[in-house]
Amino acid sequence: MLNADLSNLPLLRKKDAYSSKLRHLELKPGMTLISCSATIGRTVYCRDEMKTLFTLNDLRGRLHVTLRDLGSALASMIAGIRSCDEIHKLYDAGNPRAIANGFYFNSWMGGEAGSGDRLLSLLAEIDVGKATDPRLDRALDFQAPAERKGLLAFETRGNYDTEILNRIYQDLPWDHTADASNARFAAHQSYVAMAKRRHFFERLDDAWRRMLPYRSAALMLQVIRGAVPPSEVLASLMHAINLGEGLTDPERMKDKLVLQVREVPNGAMRSYRLFPRERFRLQVDDAGQRARFVEHMPNRLSLVFDGQTGVAADLDVNLDVFEMLYRLNHGHGELR
Repeated sequence: MLNADLSNLPLLRKKDAYSSKLRHLELKPGMTLISCSATIGRTVYCRDEMKTLFTLNDLRGRLHVTLRDLGSALASMIAGIRSCDEIHKLYDAGNPRAIANGFYFNSWMGGEAGSGDRLLSLLAEIDVGKATDPRLDRALDFQAPAERKGLLAFETRGNYDTEILNRIYQDLPWDHTADASNARFAAHQSYVAMAKRRHFFERLDDAWRRMLPYRSAALMLQVIRGAVPPSEVLASLMHAINLGEGLTDPERMKDKLVLQVREVPNGAMRSYRLFPRERFRLQVDDAGQRARFVEHMPNRLSLVFDGQTGVAADLDVNLDVFEMLYRLNHGHGELR
């Protein structure tokens, strides 16, 4: 299934795909895919955590992901790039850190060493292991992997990944009386990032959403999927832009967007242009509607200004821009 080349297969019309005859074949989170070959088949699980990470990458708008990109990333994630002989050498050497980088919770973004795969390289930029969470980071750093509770467990699962993480944990430098060194910090940060990635994918509650590096991702997804009208978000985006223009009290502008004309070095006064709010609208930019896709989702918003003279201007709002404006409103960091 992972090696199949689907690029040349004929496409279905959306009307046919959602017809009464084919509707029951729609893939949904939690479903299991099993091949119909004569072998025992391969099984692929669709989990919300992994789906959300790939969705965030799409919302960033850095890459148009094709089926070939997706197949390459999944193959690297599951099978890696080592040959059979190289895999034997890896386990014979017994380096726990190198072995741990092949586990799925590290390989989904190319591992610590990175990957030449263009999709995995972009996923590494939204690594949940590098997101800041002081309370969780402290708990993971001072508690052995075998002592962690609240993770997925089932009858046939082994504990090899826990054993490897325990070996990494035991090899960490714990001499707190010595002078701090970059090597010691790097060793602890690397271990905590691994433990945090596994915690993200395997925790039993829904708090994994708070571990995402984008705090505004859930809101943007709600707007794009139609759960929240874009008009309800427009005011907060304009408020954030006003803050970014240096206004300490944007409420004084009375629902106007303010843009600084130019910045004068050592100038005593600032010059601004004011634009009325009623001239702005926020809309979902659904470019995929014009293409013949069986399934697609818009990946950005558009802030549009309609001038009185007929002149229009628009700002593409992808996830990075949306997150920046969100943090202007709510502060760059938050205490947990």
